[in-house]
Amino acid sequence: MLPRLLLLLTLTSTLLVSTSSCSKKDNSATPTPITGTGSYKHDGIAVLGTARVYTSSMLQGSLTTDLLDINIIDTPQPQIATKSLTIVFTKLSGQPTSAYQLLRIDYESAQTSLWCTYLPATSKATLQETSAGVFSCTFSGTGTLSNSTQSTLTDGVITDARL
Repeated sequence: MLPRLLLLLTLTSTLLVSTSSCSKKDNSATPTPITGTGSYKHDGIAVLGTARVYTSSMLQGSLTTDLLDINIIDTPQPQIATKSLTIVFTKLSGQPTSAYQLLRIDYESAQTSLWCTYLPATSKATLQETSAGVFSCTFSGTGTLSNSTQSTLTDGVITDARL
């Protein structure tokens, strides 16, 4: 009887020690959203998605260039088919944000496996930093899809895309 009582006491104390170290997480804080919204028409079909900003730098000869990419992923994101649109801006390092100029717009559809790069000669985009690290943009363009058909982007708007 004594061994059983000792075993029972050992198990009880082990349970008390293990449960006393658990703590409830406080989930009351609401995080700041890290994505904005983006919408556009690709060949007349409306696309709505989340928008996010990414930055990087690269060395070109003796000059350092800053790149700012705004990426839109369609929502709700289907299991298989996802459209991605990335607007790429560039400027020389050290210049203000207002110096960013359109480098290209890249479109890709996982559903159709089609892609297109819209170049500045046939595309336009305006970029505005609405507050520190928060960007808005309008864009449009024409280009040729990977299957050699013409493609258009119209009514492109990005709001509150964040670094």
